[in-house]
Amino acid sequence: MRRVLPIFVLLACTEYEITEAEEAEPGMEEEGAPVISVDPLALSFDALEVGAGPSQAQAVTVANIGDEILGLQAIYLADSSAPFTLTDATAGLMDPGDSMSFTVSFEPWQGGEALGEILVDSNDPLTPQVSVSLTGTGLALDPDIAIEPEYHDFGLVDVGESEQLAVTVSNQGEGDLQVDEITYTSLTDELAMDLQEGVNGSLPWTLSPGAQAELIVSYTPSDDQADEGHVEVFSDDPDASSVTATQEGEGKIFEGFSTGWYVYDDGIAYETTSNPSYVVDHHGDEDLYWYEPSGAHGLVDSSDPEGDFAIMRQYVLDHAGNPVVVNGPFNYDASSSISTYEYATFTYFMCDFYLEPDEDPAAYEISSGTVDDGIEVMVNGEVLGMLKLGESGSWPLDNSLPGEVNTLIIILVDDSAVNKYVHDLAFYKDGVMVTE
Repeated sequence: MRRVLPIFVLLACTEYEITEAEEAEPGMEEEGAPVISVDPLALSFDALEVGAGPSQAQAVTVANIGDEILGLQAIYLADSSAPFTLTDATAGLMDPGDSMSFTVSFEPWQGGEALGEILVDSNDPLTPQVSVSLTGTGLALDPDIAIEPEYHDFGLVDVGESEQLAVTVSNQGEGDLQVDEITYTSLTDELAMDLQEGVNGSLPWTLSPGAQAELIVSYTPSDDQADEGHVEVFSDDPDASSVTATQEGEGKIFEGFSTGWYVYDDGIAYETTSNPSYVVDHHGDEDLYWYEPSGAHGLVDSSDPEGDFAIMRQYVLDHAGNPVVVNGPFNYDASSSISTYEYATFTYFMCDFYLEPDEDPAAYEISSGTVDDGIEVMVNGEVLGMLKLGESGSWPLDNSLPGEVNTLIIILVDDSAVNKYVHDLAFYKDGVMVTE
């Protein structure tokens, strides 16, 4: 009997177990004994998409090339969780010269490289266990979530009216998408979300490639404040655990052209001599407006006219009370007893007005009769013009924005005793006075 030195083959490290296989060198078989032959000792499978079903099977042949009966004890996967399947791998007895075949197929359940190992146990005294290495690659079919529209502005919506928006969640990937949770965040209940579970079913949703689900966001303003809300969708998209869509809107509390005149005069005489850069020396002097108390300085030398205008608008709203209804030319008269040029009082007249989306702003103008001691006229942070004592004038509203709420502010300044007034403030469209 010939003595055989065994060779140990160390398989590559895989996510499955590492196995040592002992094989005899060719030509070193023991006489008068069964000798196992397994061919091939390695199988490689082409890359396969996850979920596409099993690959084409490959065959492995087991033969008895010895002189005695070979007992096949077992043919099995070293790791039963590996994504490979054996067919016709039957144990039994094999006479010398006999052979049998079994097949192996690959069916990945996730993306990436997959490794496996088949073990063949027998009564071959020198090679009681033979290993067949297996390799394959799974191509993952990932979902890809999309939400549309990612941003939507409801624009101006009349208070008490409701607008609706369809928000679509879709799967633009190649694998199934599971939508686990959808939340809606807003500081107000004027914006709300409906998952339409009667159509879409309860969460979680499973969207196959190309499928979509539609939910509804509604906006029902109850005031004239700007509102904002956010839909956030959580899913198993490996590249984006959540996606967000934003909605905005603003309520419109008035019908027609104007809210009416907000009027505010605090009755305080403000000194006008504290800053040598703004010296007041005549009626209606433009430097007077730098001393107005809202903090916006009448937009004089402003580096941020829109921001300062917003400060002034809020100042008037915080103090004026309810607006005076517009039903004709507006007049304001009051008495005055201040020292000439050294002090000034400031009276604000403000209104919000709305132009329809298809209207031409140039068709409108704001007009004023005579004033005492002067006025400054501003729309949306732009100074349209000024009037001095005894003057009258008008200005086109070219910079007004169609389809949006615009704001007009007029500051009446008084810088000497006896009277302060503005007469016949009015809006005109194509030369005709507008009251609603």
